[in-house]
Amino acid sequence: MAKKLGMPDLLFKMDGLGGSVPLWIMEVSFSWAKDEVMSSICRYAMECKDVQVITIIDTCKSQPHKMPKDISDLTITMEGRIWLTLKEWKVVSDNPAFGPVMSSVPHQWASPLTIKVKTWLCHPDREFSLDKMNSSSYYVCVEICPTRDSAEIAHLNSVFHQAMKLICDKITGYVQKHCELDEENLSAMRKWIPPDPLFNWDKVVNHVRKGMLYDGFDWYCDWHVNLKY
Repeated sequence: MAKKLGMPDLLFKMDGLGGSVPLWIMEVSFSWAKDEVMSSICRYAMECKDVQVITIIDTCKSQPHKMPKDISDLTITMEGRIWLTLKEWKVVSDNPAFGPVMSSVPHQWASPLTIKVKTWLCHPDREFSLDKMNSSSYYVCVEICPTRDSAEIAHLNSVFHQAMKLICDKITGYVQKHCELDEENLSAMRKWIPPDPLFNWDKVVNHVRKGMLYDGFDWYCDWHVNLKY
């Protein structure tokens, strides 16, 4: 289900003296809302001057969901009026994200997804080139589902690694300016190395698969409630 656009999800923020300081803005959206998403992201990028990274996880369904038109065969398949549980409804062959969710009630309850991760890094002049869509050291766009290119994933991971170093430098600078911390601890902060890779994309896609399965089951439940025999 699409969520109402509002304040972008904040993946990473710091509690400062004047309140929370967003450092990494992340938004998960559907492709049909990309113009609204970009408008929202641009607005917050201008307002939040400490942001170092912007990420949009863009999802696109292969086709919009449609309820069954002819219910006669489905009603027979359902063995009368029994409302199936999720365990009864799903089948082993269902492969959410990579393939349609057909379930034991044969209808395409969910369509395959194309998922792309778009990330911008802040330039040294503290600006973002959100209008630039060519792969560079400051922007990357990688498909993580249904296909995944190892070289592109490596580039994405390197950009995230760079992003975490930018964030670390920002936090270290803030601590040095506003907190009483000895040089030994400041040196340890500067030497910190972010985990590599930052994200486990297999786990990300697995969560997407589970979400799609529940989404398809919700469509089935809505359809079943409105059945008229």
